[in-house]
Amino acid sequence: MDFHDLKNLNFCVFGSKSAIKGELNLQGDITISSDIEGQINMLDDGKITIEREGHFDGIICCQDLEVFGTVKGHIKAEGSVIVRSSAEVSGNIHAQNLTIYPGAVLNIEGHTQEI
Repeated sequence: MDFHDLKNLNFCVFGSKSAIKGELNLQGDITISSDIEGQINMLDDGKITIEREGHFDGIICCQDLEVFGTVKGHIKAEGSVIVRSSAEVSGNIHAQNLTIYPGAVLNIEGHTQEI
């Protein structure tokens, strides 16, 4: 892959040990391994992946979301939300499709449930 191919790729990675606060309007596939507080608005059908090290507190509006880490707040997905066994999710989830893997911890409207 040469430099011109890299310039045309549409993705974003928020690496570990970073902290971000505010409203983010993003495009392309997103990988989060950092701490983010605020709101993420996906402007296209890119997928958000929150890695095991990733922590998000706020509102996520997206097409698809896959959670390995921690999410507190509101999730609004036009497509699918996948909650992996290492994930902890607290808040509201609105999604077309929801997949929860065994071992995941959910706290929805004050009720904690380990799947």
